[in-house]
Amino acid sequence: MKKLLSLLAIFSLSFTNTVNLISCDNIANNKPKLPPSKTKLPIVKDVFYYEKLKQEITAEIKEYDEVIKEIENSKNDYENEEEYQTELKQTQAEKFIKISELNNCEYQILLCQKENKFTEKKQQAIKLLEKQINNLNSALNLLSEIKNSDFNQKDLEKNKTKIKNTKIILDEVKRN
Repeated sequence: MKKLLSLLAIFSLSFTNTVNLISCDNIANNKPKLPPSKTKLPIVKDVFYYEKLKQEITAEIKEYDEVIKEIENSKNDYENEEEYQTELKQTQAEKFIKISELNNCEYQILLCQKENKFTEKKQQAIKLLEKQINNLNSALNLLSEIKNSDFNQKDLEKNKTKIKNTKIILDEVKRN
């Protein structure tokens, strides 16, 4: 009986390896053959693209305003003040992030329109970049105040990186 079980075990183990070897087309690297990927056409980012994006972001900001009003109106529905404050600050931070995206769209529109004559719009670009930095800083401050937030440390670092990159762009614009 033991011999029969051991033979059966050996047979089943060797049979599955054989089937795997036979069924695999590419034994060397065990990766399936994938069809060649189609090249994606790049999205043309021109003034119209950013104008459309600006409209979408503006609509999202209006939705955040409505949500903030709902939160403020339903303050009594929350179990405690901390839960209310967390929800309110988190929503406000998300709104500030969207506003900074809107400022970035406006800046990109200026860049698309510049045609080597960026000097007259330089002050406008500087103001937009400064607004973007202020909004990102406001969002960062609100998010860092929240203890049990949906935003984790990675999101905070991402926000800090956006601030740093925007400051670099602002310095470049001021120098030129």
